Amino acid sequence: MGEIPFPPLDIILLKDCLWHDMQSMNALPQLLKSILEEDGWQQRKLSREIEMLYQEWTSSTQDQNNQNAFKVNKNTPMFARKPTYTLPENIKEGRLTLFLHKPLQLHDIKVTFITTDKKLLTHFLTKGTTLSAHLNGIGFAQEIAAEINNLNQIQLLDVSHQASTLYLQESTTTVDKTDNTQWLEKLDKIQQDIQSARYQFEQQQPNLFIESSWLAGIEGSFMKLTEKLTQLRNQITGKMAD
Repeated sequence: MGEIPFPPLDIILLKDCLWHDMQSMNALPQLLKSILEEDGWQQRKLSREIEMLYQEWTSSTQDQNNQNAFKVNKNTPMFARKPTYTLPENIKEGRLTLFLHKPLQLHDIKVTFITTDKKLLTHFLTKGTTLSAHLNGIGFAQEIAAEINNLNQIQLLDVSHQASTLYLQESTTTVDKTDNTQWLEKLDKIQQDIQSARYQFEQQQPNLFIESSWLAGIEGSFMKLTEKLTQLRNQITGKMAD
């Protein structure tokens, strides 16, 4: 004799019969709520898949960024307490455009690239903790918090200390765009799984004794998954809230 399917929604009815004292009676509804909103339709599994995809994408993106990031030369004199830095020999006089690997909110502007010059870069390398540059190539030059990381890359910092390294336009390839396809395909697969789980939930007819608040909580768990997936999709495609 085969197994008889047990609709997850019917678990809610256990709240009225699995308790033996006031403490268990009060604790049982919250326990059942957690089970349904986290595991009833594999919500926890789907959430972990999103987190794992984010970690894989972050690692891959960082590797690519390190390959084409704008680097400076590090010099460590024998008796000096601090290393000194110089620009690569191929940096010429005149305006220089550097793009951010990750857009940052700087001076209330979403910044995707800066324009500066060799003189200002040299001044930052020798004396400053800020770099003077035009944000998105417009307006007056403004001071931007910057530092040199342990890979000898210049990185900009926003007010919350989120960092972005820089790159020259000619150093980029089409790798980023073509590689995005594999991440978007994985996102689509997870989205399909969320929609399938949500459909299974909607197909189950709730018992008349089940309050609407239980159904709203389960529906909310799917909305959280969708929002989490949307945020990751926006990160991968380069979108950023203003």
